Amino acid sequence: MIPSALNCLEIEGTFVLDESVGIASATPSLISFSENHLSNRIRQITGLGLTITNEQDKEIRFKLLEPSADKNENYAIKITQNAIELSGTQTGLFYAVESLCQLLIKKNKKWSWACLEIEDKPAFQWRGLMLDCSRHFINVNYILSYIDIISRMKMNRLHLHLNDDQGWRIEIKSHPELTNIGGYVKQGTNHEGFYTQEEIRRIIAFAKLRNVMIIPEIEIPGHAFAAMKSYPWLCCTGKPKTNQGHQKDLYCAGNEKTFEFLEDVFQEIIDLFPAPYIHIGGDEAPKENWEKCPNCQKRITEEQLKNEEELQAYMIQRIATFLQLQGKQVIGWDEILDGNPSNNLIVHWWRHRTHGNTAAIEALKKGHKLIASPNSFCYLNFPTEPEENFAIERTSTLKKIYESELFPSNLDSSSSELILGIECCLWTEYISEDEIDKMLFPRILALAELMWRYPENRDFDEFHKRVTQEEGLWKKANVEFGP
Repeated sequence: MIPSALNCLEIEGTFVLDESVGIASATPSLISFSENHLSNRIRQITGLGLTITNEQDKEIRFKLLEPSADKNENYAIKITQNAIELSGTQTGLFYAVESLCQLLIKKNKKWSWACLEIEDKPAFQWRGLMLDCSRHFINVNYILSYIDIISRMKMNRLHLHLNDDQGWRIEIKSHPELTNIGGYVKQGTNHEGFYTQEEIRRIIAFAKLRNVMIIPEIEIPGHAFAAMKSYPWLCCTGKPKTNQGHQKDLYCAGNEKTFEFLEDVFQEIIDLFPAPYIHIGGDEAPKENWEKCPNCQKRITEEQLKNEEELQAYMIQRIATFLQLQGKQVIGWDEILDGNPSNNLIVHWWRHRTHGNTAAIEALKKGHKLIASPNSFCYLNFPTEPEENFAIERTSTLKKIYESELFPSNLDSSSSELILGIECCLWTEYISEDEIDKMLFPRILALAELMWRYPENRDFDEFHKRVTQEEGLWKKANVEFGP
């Protein structure tokens, strides 16, 4: 089972699965999805169609528990020779179903479960995947399929990177050129397109049933060429240009119309996404054009800022305040620390390969909540072996990831409490939709295990054995494994 359970006690005996087994219907309508979910998953795996009824001698029962703040995702499973009981909140029951399905054994053409008792709960509340939908566009049905995939691994956040230099991917009704022009900056297969607001609502509704929260990211002040191509006045020169490396054109922080535009955009994001979090980027923003821009320099003087780094902090904090006043918590990549922002911003740590644990330690020391995506281990767009654009230090294997330490050592209890969890990332500069499976699998399984359990003592050989056992289940779900 991946991720493995916190506590598992094996009992003598087996529960044989055949069509005589019933799924006991529950009175509360809230858990009807769990019953149907189990029925569908067993049919996918075994071909057996189980009846939802209370009249079978052998049955799988659901016990719904009241949710609480610290136990909402906990679940328990008890398997005896004649009955199986799954207990938990609505969310916990969903995870119990996924664990139960992974524990199925086929031997001599018969399906069964070993008798056992499981009590399980997650190590972290934030267990996520980031998909970059901008560099290569990812269609709606593929997004839905990955919501289903990550939910099976008990991951509960899907972070969508919705804008970058190569494309603006979400309909903003107050500024239609963002998609009319920005959705088609780069031409060709897998580069063109955007999500309508109705499609976003469909994604959110599908994800909610599977206990996955959709986190939108709208990048500021950089990674914004698609927006500037749509509305050139957003950049300092009024004439956005492409260049090698990170784009030099940033949103003009000295132009008040820039902030009016951003507030329009974020207001529609607020109205569309029910999640309490919004990611506003903040990474890789060269300041050369701000240094030359009279309006930006005037803003620095008027706001008594020291330099362009503090100008970025001003922009980040101003937009963050706009979002926070409407009840949203704001996330930014770890570069937001450069301007010494207020500690009510959540820091998304990524720069491990070049900066080690520095940003994570600084964020925690200053009292910021932290999401960990150290790129040496969590960037699954890095290949397993060196290739063009990826030197040896930008590679990661299943073993390297599983054995990695994703957090600074020797953290005190107050710092540990600030860690929300872990997120793996797939950037798509060089990856199209049909390559995603092989880049993520099987390595995402190692991260799913660390997100749920984060075991101190790890046996890679034992884990790899479980990966091999799981591969057949994933192939039935049409997931392709890479190296």
